[in-house]
Amino acid sequence: MLKGGYCGTNDLIPGHCYYGAGVWRNTWVYLGRSSEKEFVWFFIGNDEDLLRNPTVQHILNKVTRLDYNACATTKSIKKVKPLDNIMSDKTDDGRYVSGSTLKIAESKLRIVDIHTLTQKDIDFVASKGRSFY
Repeated sequence: MLKGGYCGTNDLIPGHCYYGAGVWRNTWVYLGRSSEKEFVWFFIGNDEDLLRNPTVQHILNKVTRLDYNACATTKSIKKVKPLDNIMSDKTDDGRYVSGSTLKIAESKLRIVDIHTLTQKDIDFVASKGRSFY
């Protein structure tokens, strides 16, 4: 872990949920690295949808339906923390946690089932995602 509880590259685990600074609509599932070594992320925009179906197939279906806001790529790691920390995070003590992020945190969803995710899938998501550099 880096200063402030933020994840370093070696801390990220594919399939796990993370939240970013400010936590206002900044909740992500880390999918892994593309063949070009970009970090590939799935934006948790519809918490109820993902809570009903926390699987890689759900993620791939959203991306396939051209929901480009659902995924992103970054050349370097996003400034994120594990979702497990959100309720005890002293810097983000819940006052600015969006309702969507709070629902996910309270649901105990921390891991999306990605056991069938392939490198080809990750590269597909990366090709559709918005790039943040």
